[in-house]
Amino acid sequence: MLQTLDAILRPGGVMVFQESNWEALLSQVETLPLRRSCCQLIYESFRRSRVNMDMGSIFVHGFREIGFGVPQLRLDVPVGVDAETQRWVYDLTCSLYPRFIEFGLEVAVLGELATLSQRLEAELTSRDAYAACIGLTGVWSRKPADHPCRFRAPISSKL
Repeated sequence: MLQTLDAILRPGGVMVFQESNWEALLSQVETLPLRRSCCQLIYESFRRSRVNMDMGSIFVHGFREIGFGVPQLRLDVPVGVDAETQRWVYDLTCSLYPRFIEFGLEVAVLGELATLSQRLEAELTSRDAYAACIGLTGVWSRKPADHPCRFRAPISSKL
């Protein structure tokens, strides 16, 4: 994929990716047992689906492989006390619940789904904690100005 994008990116252009960073999220929920259980089940269902859980490292290596400069990286973990941020883990847990069952994951730690949202909220409230979303690893690098451009045709502005 990087080679394909390299072929159409002009010299001096910037290639940017943003990928999930699960370790950042898991570290933020360490003191919140119910939220951590949800996040671990989410993580495990993605892992068992054969999702690559460390794309940031792959992009770092890939940029070097195609002859780009040393990539820059940034890790962001959105956090907040607003309802949308608090509800993120609950929504994803409910969406992936059938996968938890399919993969034989231990869902008993969640208790009743009908009350999960309220219990997750109560956990945050009782610990005076904020909610965290999935960490995002940003990786970007600039194509060297002297890097050969393999794509010669001009890009049309017509749709």
